[in-house]
Amino acid sequence: MTLPSVSPTGKRVVGVGSAVMSAGAALLYCASYVDPYTALATGVASLVVGGTTLLCGTRYVIRGRIRLANGQDHAGVLVTLSGSAAATATTGVGATFSFNVTAGGNYVVTPTLAHHVFTPASRPFNNLRSDQDAPFRSDRGNYAIHGQVTRDGNPLDGVRMTISGNSRQHANTNAGAYHIPLPAFGNYTVTPTLAQYTFAPASRSIVSLTQDQALDFVATLVTYRIHGRFTLDGGGVDGIQVHLNGDQEAEVATAGGGYYEFNVSALGSYTVSGRRTRYDYDRRNAAVDGITADTQVDFIATVRTFTLRCELKLSGQPLGGVPVRIAGGGIDSNLPTDADGARQQVVPAGEDYRVTLASPHHTFAPDQADVRAIDRNKTVTIQATLLRHTISGRVTGVAAAGLDGIKVRCSVFSKTREVTTAGGGLFTFSNVPSGHDGRVRVNDGHFDSNPADVAIAGIAADRNNVNFVLTRRTFTISGALTINGAAPAATPVDLFLNGVLVATVNSGLGGAFDFGARPSDGAYTVKPRRTATLTFHPFREVIDDLLVNHVTAVFAGTRIHHGNRLTTPAGDLILSFEARSNIAGQRGADHAIPLDVLADAAGRALGSPSNDRRGGYYFPITGTDVFLAFILNADSGHTLFTCYEKTRRGVETDIGRTGAVFDAWVAGRYHLRQFTGGEDL
Repeated sequence: MTLPSVSPTGKRVVGVGSAVMSAGAALLYCASYVDPYTALATGVASLVVGGTTLLCGTRYVIRGRIRLANGQDHAGVLVTLSGSAAATATTGVGATFSFNVTAGGNYVVTPTLAHHVFTPASRPFNNLRSDQDAPFRSDRGNYAIHGQVTRDGNPLDGVRMTISGNSRQHANTNAGAYHIPLPAFGNYTVTPTLAQYTFAPASRSIVSLTQDQALDFVATLVTYRIHGRFTLDGGGVDGIQVHLNGDQEAEVATAGGGYYEFNVSALGSYTVSGRRTRYDYDRRNAAVDGITADTQVDFIATVRTFTLRCELKLSGQPLGGVPVRIAGGGIDSNLPTDADGARQQVVPAGEDYRVTLASPHHTFAPDQADVRAIDRNKTVTIQATLLRHTISGRVTGVAAAGLDGIKVRCSVFSKTREVTTAGGGLFTFSNVPSGHDGRVRVNDGHFDSNPADVAIAGIAADRNNVNFVLTRRTFTISGALTINGAAPAATPVDLFLNGVLVATVNSGLGGAFDFGARPSDGAYTVKPRRTATLTFHPFREVIDDLLVNHVTAVFAGTRIHHGNRLTTPAGDLILSFEARSNIAGQRGADHAIPLDVLADAAGRALGSPSNDRRGGYYFPITGTDVFLAFILNADSGHTLFTCYEKTRRGVETDIGRTGAVFDAWVAGRYHLRQFTGGEDL
């Protein structure tokens, strides 16, 4: 066969020698090669025959042993020769391998076995000039257990990741991640730990680690209890709303004797407080910061109170004395408004209350007021309207006949009203204010009333049939008279009622007279009877309305003397005249009486009379016509005169004064009247 001019290692052939060897059926021809740089024969060619490499020239051995880290032989490792020659070998008993290689070649020996690493990973042999030893240490290969630890979806730092099993290691998470290399084929358990946290799962295990494994965990903060009790006067109070604020928020109501409980995450900061709707507490709230254990927080409650006030007004003014009921929150109180129209009640906070008023004398707007969950001092204002009623009745006489024209009075509170009966004795008081005491009575002094009055306590409704029966009252009329200063007996005295003679009595001893009881039903006139020689002063006494027992003034009688000269009992000159005519039966008529002179007691002329058109005489004193009567009485030496004015109704009114001298009279024309028997002066 022909050899190539260049060897497999790139050497140029420089000379050819020959040798013959028997190798089965094949002949191998060897040739020397010359290194192009040294011009030395450094190698021989080779030929593979029947799967066997046949070398020509100098030969060396590369051998080695593979042992585990613990020094034990590692059989079954595949060792690969590469470089100037290629070959493989597998370690067996004793864990050895060897390669026969041609001198001068470059070789690399590399052990390989799944899930293992070798130290060194390979060994190179360049320009081989001798046998070489290639030992290796075998270690199981490393795979990583890695993953993420999160809380609420966020990375959690500082978690200690502990490896147990065939290896014990630990690492802390960084940005929530961890990465731990471990020898292959090991059985491992990964357990995360961090104070105040639990993890899901609590741990994870790997059997025979043969590849990288991702193991994730979810962290949850440990749960603790914030719990306690609300007490009032040593006893638990149920139903208080308890608030939790901070890293968590919640609300529960105390129960089972005032107890409450919150489940909270560890390390959180929280405040606990009770709703102050009804209670105040020994502290406004309690802070629990960075909780790391169950914590008890108790509160002592005191009942919180407010003032619920009702103000009642009537026509804008306070109305007192009206019952106001306040009910709710365990309170049911009914008390009247005070003088300021107010009624107030201290009530527990947080409760519902109803304010109602009841009075038979008023209506109210609103008729009730509701206060829900009272949380401050509260005032409700209610307007009252006073009810009005009617009081009516009838006034009758003893014969049951209605009496009209009778005055009836109704007094309510501080006001009095008066009406007059009509239509058969009927009367009505309308628009009478409710709620006050009233009194109704007949206001007529001429009658006795049965009943005397009717009292109505606390008028609360219309009142009918307030009836009265009247009996006319009687009073006595009595008096006395004298004649010339003495007390005569058996002198007649007449009694007129409304101008009609109703009785005549004679004076008794001492000049007294008495008409007895007389009904009070008109005007009475008392007149002593005059004669031709007897006149009285006053000549009558009028009782306009007999409402009491009446005693008249003393009637002073004087006997009259006729003649041209009238003198007093002491002989004083009164008047010189003579009667020229006497027209009998003409009562009150003027008579022509010639007068010589009108003089005083000393005889001084007081005036000269003039004749009027009717034949009478008068003294020219300008003024009202006044009739002049002469009465024989003396007083302090002066002539006594009595003057009577003639009115349009024909009633004579005494306007003079006894004892007055002429020049002291009032202006007027003074007529003389004839003194004849029975004449009224």
